[in-house]
Amino acid sequence: MTNPTILRELYDRVAAAEGPDTDLDDEIYRVPVKAGADPIGWQRNVTASLDAVEALRKRFLPGWSMIVDIFTDGIYAFIWSPTNKAQSMISIGKTPTEERARLLAILAAKIAMEEG
Repeated sequence: MTNPTILRELYDRVAAAEGPDTDLDDEIYRVPVKAGADPIGWQRNVTASLDAVEALRKRFLPGWSMIVDIFTDGIYAFIWSPTNKAQSMISIGKTPTEERARLLAILAAKIAMEEG
């Protein structure tokens, strides 16, 4: 299991970031999916690339669905698990950039899973 505290710290850093951040990319890269597993982020540009963050979602949360909406106050990414179809979306990220909104939703979902 990944330490939820580490994930929350990453969530806060992603939320506070003002743009692409290679140091943050490297930290996300090093988070294991589970004990003994490879790091989650085999692509290190998740704060700057939609393709990289989508690949991360597929690796980190296989089978999960995501939609993104753009509103006047920011970009929102909504994510839900394959077993949560009847319920409302469980994780939401909101930022000025789509990459970070998606990344926040992924981290929020992983935090919820780890805290069970």
